[in-house]
Amino acid sequence: MKKLVALFMGVLFIFNTAFSVQAGSEDSYVSGKELSEDALAFLEKNGVVINDSSVIRITDVKQETESDVDNGQAIVIVNNNDGVETTEVVLMIDSEGNAPSICTADLRKVPTGMKAGGSADFPPLSWDGRYVIHAVAVYNTPGSSFYQPTGAYFHYTKYQTCTVSYIQVLYFCDGFPYTYPGLVDLNLSETVHNIYVTRYNPVAGTMYNTSNPYNSSRCLYTGSGSPFVGQGITFTATVNGSTTSYTVML
Repeated sequence: MKKLVALFMGVLFIFNTAFSVQAGSEDSYVSGKELSEDALAFLEKNGVVINDSSVIRITDVKQETESDVDNGQAIVIVNNNDGVETTEVVLMIDSEGNAPSICTADLRKVPTGMKAGGSADFPPLSWDGRYVIHAVAVYNTPGSSFYQPTGAYFHYTKYQTCTVSYIQVLYFCDGFPYTYPGLVDLNLSETVHNIYVTRYNPVAGTMYNTSNPYNSSRCLYTGSGSPFVGQGITFTATVNGSTTSYTVML
């Protein structure tokens, strides 16, 4: 009997663990059709094109200070059009120069009846927004964890009166070179491909872009290696004379 109970408890533990991991994975992402009306309107106002297959998640923002600590979150949106993938980042900055604390629940529809219209407030009413930068990384994806960076662009929106004298968006891809299209390891050292979009005195609502494709016969593998492998965007902005940088991993 003890063995039977132990076996039952073991099966129950495995089931609960598997369910928790699955639920957590599902909660980490929101599809385009799951967005609340407020969240969809906010993203579209900031230039993001959302469709039902868009994948939206929340990720940490690292503000580059002496302590180099996580500072709030940003919204990341992934879209795929015929193999050309874009990852878009919406960075929301308040009057103190910080990103807000948000989660996927803030973006998701709530059941009708909990709030008129069945959607949650977004941005949160507590957000004292100054400006938002919408940046896009463009790349080809020949396979899982393989990337061919091609370009980047950004524009921004003001929510308060402020002087934005400089914005730089750096899209970086750190990985190991493989052949393309064969995906054969070239046994070369870790490589970083950078794409900068820089503008002094940028005009709100105007898009700025740079095309700088990686080697057309190669791609970068980011599935393993040093702690630095992967893709990300670093935002640097000078607002009212103060310069701050923020990094979001994609």
